[in-house]
Amino acid sequence: MSVLYIVLPLALIVFGVGIAAFVWAVRGGQFDDLDTPALRMLHDEVPVNRPRIEIVEVDIATLDVDAIANDATDHLRMSSGVAGAINRAGGESIEREAIALGPIPIGEAVATGAGQLRARWVVHGAVMGQDLIASADAIEGATRRCLEVAAGLGAKSIALPAFGAEVGGFPIAECARRMVAVTRRYAPTELDRIIFVVRGGEARQAFERALHPSQAGEDVARVQDVSSRKGPWCQERSLDGHDLALHIDDPDPP
Repeated sequence: MSVLYIVLPLALIVFGVGIAAFVWAVRGGQFDDLDTPALRMLHDEVPVNRPRIEIVEVDIATLDVDAIANDATDHLRMSSGVAGAINRAGGESIEREAIALGPIPIGEAVATGAGQLRARWVVHGAVMGQDLIASADAIEGATRRCLEVAAGLGAKSIALPAFGAEVGGFPIAECARRMVAVTRRYAPTELDRIIFVVRGGEARQAFERALHPSQAGEDVARVQDVSSRKGPWCQERSLDGHDLALHIDDPDPP
């Protein structure tokens, strides 16, 4: 009988630790590739501070957010693609400040002021070297570091382009999958909003599919239908603990 009094409490302790470890793993993204009703219910019932994730189709330089990310090279020059658009809209002071901080390792990120933009900061993620070729490792590293740098500045919102998919020639579907995976796993809790800025229906669908593969086709179709009736604001819902909002600029998509 005395043995039972010892073994039973120990068993309860081990069971409790196991449950706590499982919950921690799920909430920390260790099982993000699994999509079962039980895990979705656990995501819903265990409170956690997770940022809102949005997909928007808009000029990134026009967004009213705390920080925007620049799809940069390691030397941080801003001549073409997303970098060129930011430079033209925000003024040459952004590039001068960035170049003074470079070069930086590929996969790293640094912050500058935002010039005349509505944002407060530009976070430059080095996705490419001087060969202008983006790699999966660089995209993942730059995504994570941009989020961390933005949070370190005190930003609550950051907009990120599809890293490496324009100038770097990286496939958009793989870019979306890797950026979403990094964001879901490593997004700092200090951030309230993370906005993926896309160009065109293919990119929008790629990021939607990456966020929630099982509902991608249905959700994109529903977004297009709602947008034809309600304008730029399309739909909002919660997926896997993240709040997801989908926007589209054109109120009458084809």
